[in-house]
Amino acid sequence: MTEEIQLRDAELTDVYIFGVNEPGLIAGAYLAEQRSVRVRYLDNDKNKQNTKTGTGFPVDPPSVLKADDTVIIALVSEAGRKSVEEQVRSLGCRKIYTLNRDEMRIVRDLISDRAFILALWQVIMKKPLDLSCPVTYNEKLQWLKLYYRNPLLGRLVDKEEVKSYVRERIGDEAVIPTIGLWESPEEIDFESLPDQFVLKCTHDSGGTCICRDRDKLDEEKVKAFLGEHLKKNFYYLGREWPYRDVKPRIIAEPYLEDEDTKELRDYKFFCFDGKARIMFVASDRFLADEPYFDFFDTSFRHLDIVNGHPNADFPIKKPASFEQMLQAAEKLSEGLPHARVDFYEVNGKMYFGEMTFYHFSGFVPFNPPEWDVTMGEWLTLPEKTGEFEC
Repeated sequence: MTEEIQLRDAELTDVYIFGVNEPGLIAGAYLAEQRSVRVRYLDNDKNKQNTKTGTGFPVDPPSVLKADDTVIIALVSEAGRKSVEEQVRSLGCRKIYTLNRDEMRIVRDLISDRAFILALWQVIMKKPLDLSCPVTYNEKLQWLKLYYRNPLLGRLVDKEEVKSYVRERIGDEAVIPTIGLWESPEEIDFESLPDQFVLKCTHDSGGTCICRDRDKLDEEKVKAFLGEHLKKNFYYLGREWPYRDVKPRIIAEPYLEDEDTKELRDYKFFCFDGKARIMFVASDRFLADEPYFDFFDTSFRHLDIVNGHPNADFPIKKPASFEQMLQAAEKLSEGLPHARVDFYEVNGKMYFGEMTFYHFSGFVPFNPPEWDVTMGEWLTLPEKTGEFEC
C-alpha cells in the first residue's frame, strides 16, 4: 500500500507531483514556498505535457521518471491513484506517496494568497491567470484581492460594523436594526427575541438561521450550526483578505418578508468607481432547491446573462424602490474601485443588505463570457496599496 507523505516533515529536495488538480497544485505551492523544494508535475494528458501549471511549474510526461525520483500522487479517486501507482512502478520508481487529507487542510491555509489564487483559478477556470495584465471582471477581482488593501473594506464586510457606515452615508431608515449581539451561541437569549427573527454570523457568508416560529425552533441545533460557523475564517475559502480579521460574532435582526413576493428578494448592484452599471435579483433564495439570478441594466431591462444560478421561470417585477436603491448603491460605493451593494425591499421600503467586493470570489464564469469582458472594462484597477505579503 502506498504511504501517505507528511509534507511538513518530509525531507525533500526534488519531487514530481502526479496530478495537475487542486490538491496537487496546493501541495506543490507549499513545498516550493515553504520548504524550498524543486517541484515538477506529471500528467498523462498530452495537451498539458511540456507546458506550465498556472502556478508556474513545468508539466512533464511520466516517461521522464527515473528510478530514484520521488513521486506524490495527487489524484482524488482511489481507482485513479491505483492506476497511476501501477504506471509509476512500471517505470522503475519506488519512492511513491499519496497526500494526507487532514494535513492538506492545514497546508491549504499556509501557502501565500498569490499561490492559492493561481492554483484555484487554474482548477476552476481551466486556464492560467495572468495577474500582470488582467482583462476580465473575474481576473480583476483576483488582482484586487492581492493588491488593493484598503483597510475600510474590513469594516464594510462585517455585517454589524457596516451598519454605522450606511447610517453615515444614506441615513438610518434603510438599516435593519440589530436586536441582539453575542460572541458565542451559548450567550443567545432566545426568550428575549420576538416570535420571528434572523440570526447571522457577522464574519462570513452562509451563517444564517431564519426563525419563523420561535416555539418550534430547535435551539440546540441552531447553536450547533452557528458554533461551527464561528470557528471558520471565511478569508481562507477564497483569500478575500477583508474577512481575515473580522471578529466572529452573532447578531439578531427582525424577520422581514415582502407581502407581494412572499419572500425577501435580494437586489444586488455592481458599482464601479461609484457608478452602478448592472444588477441582479436573487429570488426564491429560501423557497426552492436553488435560487434564481436575473440580471438587469440600470433601467431594469432584463439581460441575457447566467452566472452561478439559472434565470427565473417567472417574470421579475421591478421593485418600487428601485431608483432609491440605485442612488443608495452609488453613495455607498463612492470612493471605491468596485463594490457590490445589496438591498431588500419589504412592502415598498428599501433595506440595506450587505456590501461585498468579490462577487462569487471571482471564480464563477459568466454565460455568455462576453459579459465577463464587459464588466472587466468597467473596472479600472487602482494603484497598488500597502506593504503586505501575497
